[in-house]
Amino acid sequence: MQDKDTETFYELSSERFHDWLAAAGQPSYRAQQVFEWAYQHAAASFDEMTNLPKQLRATLAEHFTIGPLQSTYIAHSSETEKHLVRLRDGSQVECVSIQMKGAPTFCLSTQVGCAVACVVCASGVDGFDRNLSAGEIIQQAITLQTATESPGNIVFMGVGEPLFNFRNVLTAIERFTDK
Repeated sequence: MQDKDTETFYELSSERFHDWLAAAGQPSYRAQQVFEWAYQHAAASFDEMTNLPKQLRATLAEHFTIGPLQSTYIAHSSETEKHLVRLRDGSQVECVSIQMKGAPTFCLSTQVGCAVACVVCASGVDGFDRNLSAGEIIQQAITLQTATESPGNIVFMGVGEPLFNFRNVLTAIERFTDK
């Protein structure tokens, strides 16, 4: 389980991380390097970021956690890989990689539980607990990317009603589509 005293890197906007780097006395180009490792290479730790100075990697690790979520259960079929993942607070949600032509589609959860409780869906059986943060939504994609490959598409149809968590879903979309 990740250290609760550190912040998840995926919660940081580009602007906020640039500000953090500036306060740490680092050049602004370091942000692009870290974001590339975090999002394109799905780095499991800051130690993997070998083009960064060792001291910066250590400082980043003191302040932030990075990498995939812990998968507590994985189910495979010929076209899907389903992960039950544990969040920092111990809650669990599901994310799925669906094999499509070319690249997988990632199906991400947006809430712990669901208040809608549609009769055709098991997401609301235990009721609604909370919305996921943008970082938790992003970290599901990082988890699947680490286990499979980069997605061709991302959909929000796992646990929860995405439009009931509009702000965090929109933030996650903005980060997924940011160069």
